[in-house]
Amino acid sequence: MKSYGRDLSNRRHSAFARISTVEGAQLLDGASVQWPCTGTYVHGIFDNDLFRHSFLDWARASLKLAAAGRKVFASAERETRLDRWADHLRRSLRLDLIRSWISLDMTRE
Repeated sequence: MKSYGRDLSNRRHSAFARISTVEGAQLLDGASVQWPCTGTYVHGIFDNDLFRHSFLDWARASLKLAAAGRKVFASAERETRLDRWADHLRRSLRLDLIRSWISLDMTRE
């Protein structure tokens, strides 16, 4: 399998990642143009806290830097904030009234 990807202008670069599909196919993604600059088309790849922390630790080690002293758990924090917001909305809105609006017969004028 080739070990390079192409950028938007079709120039060849080393591939950033090898991705396995559920069917077992191997795909190359992204490009590493000049370390430490890399890119990928995988949307949300850094949303997973554990993956992001591992990748950044690896990247820092490859540059002979110490691992980050503080790690941000943005995904977990985001879920907590969304749960708090949902609780606030449930307490503040008259959901029975909103549900009645949704079930109105919209054909009447």
